[in-house]
Amino acid sequence: MRSYTWRYRDAAGKSRQVTSRSLEDVRSKRDEIRDRLNKGTYRDPRNGRTKVSDYATKWLAARKPFLDYNTWQTHEKRVRNHIVPKLGDLRMDQLDAQAIEEFQADLADGRSLDTVRCYFSTFNQIIGDALDKGVLGVDPRKGTTKIKTEWLKKKFPFEPGETDAIEGMASGELRRLIKIKRGTGLRISELLALDDEQIDWTEGAETLHVDRQIGDDADHGTIIKDPKSAKGDRVIPLPAWVVEALNEQRQARAARPRDMTWVHRDKTTQTVTARLFFHNGDGTPRKYHQIKRDWDAVVTAADIRPKGDEGTGIHRLRHTYAGDLIRQGVDIYVVSRLMGHSSVRVTEKYYAHLRKETLESAREALNGLRPRPRLALVRTA
Repeated sequence: MRSYTWRYRDAAGKSRQVTSRSLEDVRSKRDEIRDRLNKGTYRDPRNGRTKVSDYATKWLAARKPFLDYNTWQTHEKRVRNHIVPKLGDLRMDQLDAQAIEEFQADLADGRSLDTVRCYFSTFNQIIGDALDKGVLGVDPRKGTTKIKTEWLKKKFPFEPGETDAIEGMASGELRRLIKIKRGTGLRISELLALDDEQIDWTEGAETLHVDRQIGDDADHGTIIKDPKSAKGDRVIPLPAWVVEALNEQRQARAARPRDMTWVHRDKTTQTVTARLFFHNGDGTPRKYHQIKRDWDAVVTAADIRPKGDEGTGIHRLRHTYAGDLIRQGVDIYVVSRLMGHSSVRVTEKYYAHLRKETLESAREALNGLRPRPRLALVRTA
């Protein structure tokens, strides 16, 4: 049977050809390729034949030198546990809206929207990279249903009765840890790195300098590292009940000096002697999974339920700290600084809905004002 061939040179000058049994098909592809060559958007069709699993693996290898180890490890786990099992056998050019929506549905099975969004962000970065490099000619995400983010923009604190119930079910070190986290808003990685030298113990004016967190590193194992962002380096005032919990922890479990590697944001390292508040008895830092196990037990015992898309994880104590400040009328810019957010817009996005109560208090204050009586002008002859 007769076939038709059109030969051309691509943007790199390499000889290519299009072959089909249909003359119209060849002419259609010819016009499309010429148009893309003229616009500079041409890509080699063979690029899209790479399997998703192979491309994702190459993407991970290329990104590793530029990412914090924990961040890279998070991406690697998402690729290995979710992207490759679901999409790995497809070629890149076989990705379409249907395949992606099925992937989203698989991720959403039994998971919160916040978790789905985080997992999907890795896939988004891989697709963006493929589009930038010409591996994909069109965005396969077009036409997909976007993950709803209404709840994701709102963070919900525990109610006062809930935190009291949780503390009531906890005891010993866990209870002290809960109090400290609730009264400082520290991330769990910052809390587990808490060192005596970070605290100014001036009586009545105690403060905490948040300048470190616990992390993992491929070369050094468990490390100390700089805060999540430059604005994460902050000073927090300590209320009396947090100071009390810190002193109780110092007495209950004395610090065990231990040399650790501090990996800074610019990748330089130094050896420091850590004196951690929360350690395993030999000075090594506690692990998150140890805290999570005990936390989950007391939350279950206290019968605490999720709210909206907000689960019952210990990180919610950080939202409770922000919520308590906002409900007490603390300025949103101050809250943002104490939380270590990169921008006040982040704080507003997460917690603006909590300001309704403070707006009502403002209304009451204004209603308490009485307008001065107007003076009548009397014209005299």
